[in-house]
Amino acid sequence: MNFRNVVKVLVFFLIMPFALLAVSSEAYSGTGGDSASVSLPAGVSRDWFGKVSEDIRKSEYLPRAIVENEGALIAPNRKQGFRSEFNASGIVLSQRETPPGYSESWNWKLSVKNWGREGAKSGIENVNPLISGNRVEYRRGGLVEWYLNDERGLEQGFDIAQKPRGEGFLRINFEVGGNLEGQLDAGNSKLLFSHKSQGAVLNFGGLLALDDEGRRLPASFSYEGTSLSLIVDDSEAKYPIVIDPLAAGAATILEANQASAGFGLKVTGVGDLNKDGYADVVVGAPYYDNIYVNNGRIFLYYGSPAGVSSTASSFNPQVNQDYANYGWAVTAGDFNGDTWIDLAVG
Repeated sequence: MNFRNVVKVLVFFLIMPFALLAVSSEAYSGTGGDSASVSLPAGVSRDWFGKVSEDIRKSEYLPRAIVENEGALIAPNRKQGFRSEFNASGIVLSQRETPPGYSESWNWKLSVKNWGREGAKSGIENVNPLISGNRVEYRRGGLVEWYLNDERGLEQGFDIAQKPRGEGFLRINFEVGGNLEGQLDAGNSKLLFSHKSQGAVLNFGGLLALDDEGRRLPASFSYEGTSLSLIVDDSEAKYPIVIDPLAAGAATILEANQASAGFGLKVTGVGDLNKDGYADVVVGAPYYDNIYVNNGRIFLYYGSPAGVSSTASSFNPQVNQDYANYGWAVTAGDFNGDTWIDLAVG
């Protein structure tokens, strides 16, 4: 029997999570991720924990499939305070958590309607988004729409392989939805979107268009009501070209979101789970956004002759609800007497 294929996990929803923590003397019961303050099991170094913590932090921004919505993807953005959902009709940015004192969260929707030049526009067919490395892509023949989610925000890009036919400027036309009102700046290079009660919450700007030789192309926005256009003067461009704006939280809201930036990491030595002769380690991250807000996740690291691996296994059991805080407590033992070590996670 191979443990890698038959890991058994018992999930507990605990009113008092520290009750289970007390079972394992090697579990860390703090709420931060600071390497200097976390109690580590024997054989686990500070350097190892520092690398693992950074990998966990970065991994939260990666896109993943939504189980309940076939074909759709999601990418949380803790630092900017929003979550991005990608479906066949476009993207939806929604507020990660409603701030205290407000009754409504904000959401912002964006979908490409057509592109090209006046009199020669190409319509857009709905296609499911794809994960390509750390990017989300919509592949529509000559137009590839892509997104990269990281601490800066949600970067949007368009790769256009060949110069579209027709005369005039190149335009990519969008429909905007949601409960935000937009305002275009005087230079037509940035939009600021505001919520009726929360104020300014989202910037859409950082507009950059480059041709194949790295030359910057003149680019601007046009915006009215629910219609948004991205306009590029490609008259002197050598194709292919890339167009690359960025959506990020407005500066006024960033500071408030940093209070919840820790994952509450807890490190637990769990013995030799896969019976290879080396001790393994589980890192619980109860405040991790594993598709849902703060639903939590555990990361399993196998031991080896060279020490505990710093690359997590693919093992990823999920609790599909907001604020489940899965991973708050971890312990291990042979609970059913089959000689294999089991995990109990709360």
